[in-house]
Amino acid sequence: MKEQIAIKLNWAIAGVSAILAILLLTVAKACPAMIETAAGGSCHMSCHYTVKAGVLLAVITIIFAAESALRRRLLAFTNVVLGIVIVLLPSVLGICAMKEMACHTSALCMRICGVVIALIGIIQLLAKGEKDL
Repeated sequence: MKEQIAIKLNWAIAGVSAILAILLLTVAKACPAMIETAAGGSCHMSCHYTVKAGVLLAVITIIFAAESALRRRLLAFTNVVLGIVIVLLPSVLGICAMKEMACHTSALCMRICGVVIALIGIIQLLAKGEKDL
């Protein structure tokens, strides 16, 4: 019974991560604006790289959760760490200062999904028995 719950929680993490990746690629995109450099060129704003890193972390979380479910290994601590990293990503890499910019929606999506992933990982840690599932 405990093993089936752990497997379902891993698939829930994979689902939340898939939702995050889809949201970041479709609805909650980064700002389309570019920054002009001193040399006259242009480059993406930091929020562009924040969203790309968020998609990458979501895919990594999906892979870890699916591997954990299929091999019946509990990677609860990894799930907690990945959730916390997803939550902190907009603060570390940065988003636009203006509240009206589109990247604030992507940061909110990352924070909500990251908290859900970390909470499920904490539930897995607390429910973990004496042996690995």
